[in-house]
Amino acid sequence: MDKDLTAKNKYQITDLENDTRLDRWIQRTFPELNFIAIQKLLRTGQVRVNGKRARGDERLISGQEIRVPPVLLQKDQKPIKDSAKIDLPKAYQNYMNWIVYDDNHFLVINKPTGLAVQGGSKTKFHLDLMLDLFRFNHQHRPRLVHRLDKDTSGLLVLARHLQSAQILTKLFHEHQIKKTYWALVVGVPKIKQGQIKAPLMKTKIGDEEIMRVAPDGQPAVTDYQIVDQAGQKYSWLALWPKTGRTHQLRVHCQYLKTPICGDDKYGVKLVDKAQPYQQTLYLHAQSITIPYPGQKPISLTAALPIHMQQAWEDLGFDEHFI
Repeated sequence: MDKDLTAKNKYQITDLENDTRLDRWIQRTFPELNFIAIQKLLRTGQVRVNGKRARGDERLISGQEIRVPPVLLQKDQKPIKDSAKIDLPKAYQNYMNWIVYDDNHFLVINKPTGLAVQGGSKTKFHLDLMLDLFRFNHQHRPRLVHRLDKDTSGLLVLARHLQSAQILTKLFHEHQIKKTYWALVVGVPKIKQGQIKAPLMKTKIGDEEIMRVAPDGQPAVTDYQIVDQAGQKYSWLALWPKTGRTHQLRVHCQYLKTPICGDDKYGVKLVDKAQPYQQTLYLHAQSITIPYPGQKPISLTAALPIHMQQAWEDLGFDEHFI
């Protein structure tokens, strides 16, 4: 990896980390630090946000720069203790089969549909609980550097150590990592291929938070193309997000008036789940290209989940067409 990049003790906050408290970000990034050590760093101004002192309860914003004392990079060389053994649900006991790529710097898995990346108030089991299982013979527990929605399957990148996490975070933020998603949508877009520019804003409807298109929202851009279609009823779309907003692809497909199949939040709400292609979300992170310092970029693909394989077979789509 690039020595100049790994030597830096600065981090850029990603969309995944947006709205996280500073003290919790420090705890997640440097799990070997206890509460007292974190408070001391903050109290003495050793952690800076955009060059300024900050309180532990300050909420971070995507794009902000965090500077930490170089001594923390040395502490990261110590092994992290394994977490307590977890009781794996039956559906996730084949996790070794998820591995698409693994080296000394990063790991890429094909995340199954239905597995949340991180926990929440209503999420008891998630990928973050499993990360020690992917440690293998490496010194450190893998680190999350981006995320996929719970019901989105496909390629997820994990950093093997702090330095690679810094590099990958920078690459994601600068959109140098290219991602392609496949989706099965209801209907056919009027234009075969194009770009969706529709700013997104978070709003609340009752107890549910959703994203919606709003002129004063955050910029959100997605390129798309129809790969194949089944009459006028269903389309197979290839999607290339240029920004990384929450639920961006789902809302943008809704904006095209072709919602993603099985999307209860932004799609066609069907009472009868026995209807075709409604049991779960039909969105898959199918391929990714990662710039690799000193080498050629690494391009990876992930097989479709079973429910999408079945739909492709039913509709006569050839997943090897592109």
